[in-house]
Amino acid sequence: KPVYSQGNTVVTVNMNKGWKWSDGSPVTSADVKFFFELEAAGAKAGKYAAYVPGEMPDDIASVSYPSPYQF
Repeated sequence: KPVYSQGNTVVTVNMNKGWKWSDGSPVTSADVKFFFELEAAGAKAGKYAAYVPGEMPDDIASVSYPSPYQF
């Protein structure tokens, strides 16, 4: 579950270390980073059909990836 702090402005997600892709490799925060960057690039280019101005990714100021299983 996400852990909220600093007046609900910071969210920490600890990932399940047992999650794996279909090829058996682990799902890590690097995969989450790829998703966030893909969403942001699509929104910026105006080429992402699911993009709603003011929502994801606009409502995220920054994302950090302190470990392979946390963001």
